[in-house]
Amino acid sequence: MTEKLNGLFSLPVHMRPGMAAYVLHGTQPGDFLTAVLCNDLMEACHRADAINKEQLHAYAFFLYNYAPSACYGSAAKVKAWVAQDGLMGLRSAQAGGPVGEGEA
Repeated sequence: MTEKLNGLFSLPVHMRPGMAAYVLHGTQPGDFLTAVLCNDLMEACHRADAINKEQLHAYAFFLYNYAPSACYGSAAKVKAWVAQDGLMGLRSAQAGGPVGEGEA
């Protein structure tokens, strides 16, 4: 998982916490990140701040090279990723219970 998070360094500093929260925990992202994740270029350009307008390629790089393919590409994928609580929810489901269950 650490390798996946290292890819966040390709993104603008102010966007890293939101992307990490989305990928790891399925936290609903803001309008700009939602547009990026849904593969809606026009909406992403409309919602982007000055820094993000110049860094759209960084999001494509991060998503293609580091993010789980199930978490981006369409509105349905984003909705499902949020509903499953991201990577941690996926791992919990695969393990058969809440993350950390049985650990003491």
